[in-house]
Amino acid sequence: GMLANDPRWRFVAEDSTPLPLNDYPVNRIASSGNSLKNQVMGVLKTGSDETTWLIVNGFPVTDADGIMAEIIVSFIDITEQKRTEENLKFSEEKFLKSFMMSPAALCIARLKDFKIIEINDTLIKRSGFSCYDFFNFFVCLCLWRITVFNGRQQFLGAI
Repeated sequence: GMLANDPRWRFVAEDSTPLPLNDYPVNRIASSGNSLKNQVMGVLKTGSDETTWLIVNGFPVTDADGIMAEIIVSFIDITEQKRTEENLKFSEEKFLKSFMMSPAALCIARLKDFKIIEINDTLIKRSGFSCYDFFNFFVCLCLWRITVFNGRQQFLGAI
């Protein structure tokens, strides 16, 4: 293995800012005597700006006299999970932008209870209802329509 102060280690925080040497896992445990649990950090690969993302766990091991004898640190590679999360976030942002800027009047609602999740400006402008109306009264209107259509299946078939 490498020593904790080996210059090949280039740890970064979750926001990709470089970690100072005293915040490296072994150094934090050595200075505080406390364990690290599920700490997310990255390591920049030598000769590259590519980051390997890790969950870091570590703890001090003491001898019979209670003196720290060694430090055990484990690293779990979560790079693929982080990439997936970033891709999902990008996709959600892209969808929301398209949804909000659409010329079509759009609403996202749960079918089980008709709870309004999101509406776009086009729907507000075309309907004449305010955002408040949609989020507070539209569910009542839908429930009234279910009663008029005598059941949910008939209602869903009608829309």
